[in-house]
Amino acid sequence: MTNPKKFLDGKLFLIMVLTLSLVGITGCGSQSTSVGTSQNTSGTVTAGETVPVGYPPQIPHSLEERSQCLVCHQEGEAGNAPKTPHPELTNCRQCHVLIE
Repeated sequence: MTNPKKFLDGKLFLIMVLTLSLVGITGCGSQSTSVGTSQNTSGTVTAGETVPVGYPPQIPHSLEERSQCLVCHQEGEAGNAPKTPHPELTNCRQCHVLIE
């Protein structure tokens, strides 16, 4: 015969695991701002789209004749180009999106 206490403890454990899994999947709710980007597959956005808090900064300039991001951003040279905190990552467009 099954022990009722073990059965109840097993159900409570399962409920806790499922709840924590659901919280992990949903991210405890997402915050967003009204300026920035949304997730899309084109790699470009229009100004004013919503971006969740914590997303990488957008690329605010044209990429015409500027395909080598680290030339300006590795040390923060060439005008007001901010220094990258991760110069070992060379595929900038993997995370950063271009504002159109």
